[in-house]
Amino acid sequence: MKLPVAYVDEDSIFGMSRIRPGDYLKSINGRTVGPSLCQPDLALQRMKDALRLDGYLCVTTKNRDEDVNDVLVHATIVKPSAKMSLKDLGMNVWIWGVLCIKEIRKDSIFSHTALRERDHIMSVNEIDCKNVSPEQFKNICQQLPQEITVTVLRRRQRNNGNFK
Repeated sequence: MKLPVAYVDEDSIFGMSRIRPGDYLKSINGRTVGPSLCQPDLALQRMKDALRLDGYLCVTTKNRDEDVNDVLVHATIVKPSAKMSLKDLGMNVWIWGVLCIKEIRKDSIFSHTALRERDHIMSVNEIDCKNVSPEQFKNICQQLPQEITVTVLRRRQRNNGNFK
């Protein structure tokens, strides 16, 4: 489903995120979005309900060519408390050639996203992470007041075509 322009303007619930018009909605708080959510008003209501009922909001989008090429995955969460650290949110990062996700703790906020261990972290809230250390990444996430959008590059394994 494409998100319409009206729902990603500066005043919307995604005003600070990297979600843009034309992105395809994949999941809300870890729950897959199906064809029953094809109306933008229903999608927005489901997001508001998820934030109210679960206490957090995590939306995952995908790009159209997910089955063909390496993909960029954007996952946006809303921190339940501005003081939460990356560890509190359930993610651990490390340098594995580049800055990567080392672990996503089960039943954490990040476990409800499409992010996976070994994903290459490209940016957080549009801050380029090419030369960011794991400690700097943790500090950036700690300082972000509410929304955190992590953009990762997931590479297709060339020998079998699967994404890992």
